[in-house]
Amino acid sequence: QSSTGRGMMAYGLVIVFFAPYIALHASSLARRKFFMILGGLLTSASLFLLYYQPEIHIVFFAVATLGLAHAIGVSPQFPVISDLCTKECQTIGIGSVMGIFRMIERIGNVSGPILAAVLVTALGFEETFLCLAWISLIAVAVLTLHLCFLSRPSIVCVKS
Repeated sequence: QSSTGRGMMAYGLVIVFFAPYIALHASSLARRKFFMILGGLLTSASLFLLYYQPEIHIVFFAVATLGLAHAIGVSPQFPVISDLCTKECQTIGIGSVMGIFRMIERIGNVSGPILAAVLVTALGFEETFLCLAWISLIAVAVLTLHLCFLSRPSIVCVKS
């Protein structure tokens, strides 16, 4: 159990050390989108790593990578959402838009562990990591498609 606790600390420590730095450097919209996509890709990579290399030192590295993915992908979300939803922000207010986003995010926070528990019961731990890795990668592909090609034309995905 103490090893589990130390491993989980890697997640939080990476967030504490990297999130402020990333928030400073995610100033332009193109960078924000890039960081959101990169965070998703790192999440997928860490889950694939857990499936293909389940040794203890790799597990520690994968947990730290998940922390880095969180630090990279989460901080730019609010500015991107407020920019992508300018019409909605003007209509119902930015607080309401962010409240809706946070509610949807909380639904994911509840349904994610339930999905993981169902998958572990049905598939076992290793196959669950593989399944979640693919789900994550597909979600990143959908996010990339939306942010880079389907969002408002005034918003670009690469820095000019």
